[in-house]
Amino acid sequence: MAQFPSLPLFTDAYLGDTTHLTTFEHGAYLLLLIAQWRSKDDCLPNDDVRLARIAGTTVNHWRKIKPTIFEFFSVSDEVIIQNRLRDERTWVAEKSQINSSNSKARWLKIKETNNTGAPQPDIRNECEPDTPTPTPTPTPTKYTVDFEIWWKEYPSSKGKSPAQIAYKKALKKIDKEELLQKTKEFKKSLNGADKKFTPHATSWLNQELWLDELETKERASKGW
Repeated sequence: MAQFPSLPLFTDAYLGDTTHLTTFEHGAYLLLLIAQWRSKDDCLPNDDVRLARIAGTTVNHWRKIKPTIFEFFSVSDEVIIQNRLRDERTWVAEKSQINSSNSKARWLKIKETNNTGAPQPDIRNECEPDTPTPTPTPTPTKYTVDFEIWWKEYPSSKGKSPAQIAYKKALKKIDKEELLQKTKEFKKSLNGADKKFTPHATSWLNQELWLDELETKERASKGW
């Protein structure tokens, strides 16, 4: 059993960051989160075979979806870590320690009272278990100024948090000014096309679609 069986999940924050995932990618990501929560070391091995098993899929399929899933993790050669989940685990551990210390202090006070022969206080309320305190609402992600400027130009407003991760990766391959210009050209090329056919910003960046020829309105209307 995990040290902390209850895994806090803020549905609004989760859905806000994962709208670009497919149903299967949602399942794989959640299974990885659960596995990390239950892990003794609070991390998962960076091993395709083991991660595929955790995600409930084949190794080949895992390798296809891995780039998308890894956007949510800090990745090294040895392990992968979902930092938000690690923060939650730390908070729960600290809260559990505080509750334990408070409980011991109350029982010590009761014991001392009994030893002195003084009238015993009404401890019915004191002996009741602590009311669980919800995990604090996650603080908003801090976005860089450069990213905010770029984000205002991109023609889709879904998946902002993972988009910033993809944006930072993209800047290793293209200058930020050139990327901004390519984004403006891409936005202009849509020319009023249905936004439901516009790729999510994360996909557009990860697939380096700024290298493609600008789509005409007719082609864009057929979908991606």
